[in-house]
Amino acid sequence: LTITPATLSITGTKTYDGNTNFASNTLAVAGAVNGETIALTTGSGTSASANAATYAGSTLTGLAISVTGGNALASNYALPSTGDLTITPATLSITGTKTYDGTAVFNAGALSVTGLVASDAIDTATAVSQNVASNGSNYFTTFTLSTGSAANYQLASAGVNNSAQITQATLSITGTKT
Repeated sequence: LTITPATLSITGTKTYDGNTNFASNTLAVAGAVNGETIALTTGSGTSASANAATYAGSTLTGLAISVTGGNALASNYALPSTGDLTITPATLSITGTKTYDGTAVFNAGALSVTGLVASDAIDTATAVSQNVASNGSNYFTTFTLSTGSAANYQLASAGVNNSAQITQATLSITGTKT
């Protein structure tokens, strides 16, 4: 009679941070049997790219587990050498203020952005409306980057972390009296 170890699966999820490394606290283990609970105690993963996506078959190294309940034997389980690692988009907080110019596009100089990683830089952001609104109902719907990939980011929900303010333009009126 031969009993082979149950094979575990390892997945990982982290927010885009500009690198391919997954620390053990971003990894999850599945496949426990007989009412046992398995915890990953050490290990890491490396995705094929640092960009937001899912990478099947990513390399896993240095894995170790602890087992509680049932027989509580780590030797009853086989650890994989690969797993599926997912990088989710980072959230950008964008606020901006500009004077009415007939467009909804804000250039980088009119924006305050938090959440960009490394050398990624904002180019423009486009608001839902090009008009003056005093009730806080204007917010950004799209953005472009001058460096980096926009697919690595998502916009914060409309509100304090995503707001566009367009102020009234000053008109100059001149005339001639005859």
